[in-house]
Amino acid sequence: MGLDDNSKILMDNVKEEKVVWPRLFIALSNKEKEEDFMAMKGCKPPQRPKKRAKLIQRTLLVSQLNIYTIKGIWGLLK
Repeated sequence: MGLDDNSKILMDNVKEEKVVWPRLFIALSNKEKEEDFMAMKGCKPPQRPKKRAKLIQRTLLVSQLNIYTIKGIWGLLK
């Protein structure tokens, strides 16, 4: 670092070190998930998941169908 003609600080070769945090994965029990949900929303979580949109559900079904048919054809070619 130094000063230029206007007394401004010049930043030369200043390296910023980035801190890389390790990724932690902790599995929560159903009881813990329910307690967290109660704390946030004030009610119990729904018993069954919400339905997907038809377009998304069809896309998933078609992609699964393609995977199984490709695996089946690949097994016949061996």
